[in-house]
Amino acid sequence: MPLAAGPSVVVGGSSHSEDVLARYCGVDVDRDGLPGSFPEDAVAFARSRGTRFLSTDFMAGVVLLMGMFTLHGSCDIRLGGGRVRLSCDVPWQRAGEPRDGRWFGAPPAGHGNLSYGGLKGARPLGAPYLAR
Repeated sequence: MPLAAGPSVVVGGSSHSEDVLARYCGVDVDRDGLPGSFPEDAVAFARSRGTRFLSTDFMAGVVLLMGMFTLHGSCDIRLGGGRVRLSCDVPWQRAGEPRDGRWFGAPPAGHGNLSYGGLKGARPLGAPYLAR
């Protein structure tokens, strides 16, 4: 995925932003009623901290690993020719930790017990964020 085609991006240094950590550390979006996405303008957030969006040309099969407090997203896809970008967020946990029932089962309950329908990517463009 070349940069001009709309790649995934991260906000530089966002995983060390005190306000982000204070807002989301220990928070469960379903239990606490907060949106699972950062509600602020990402460009304004980056500018206010003197940082920028970081990205690169991605090749098929590339894996990008980051911590759960790294602000990330993707640009509008500009591939053309019916091609698509496939990306996903995959949570990991230690084997000894109790399973979060929202993410296990067939199908998993997901956020708000909406299974796959509760995912933002499964909603029409322009739809409001899922109220949890």
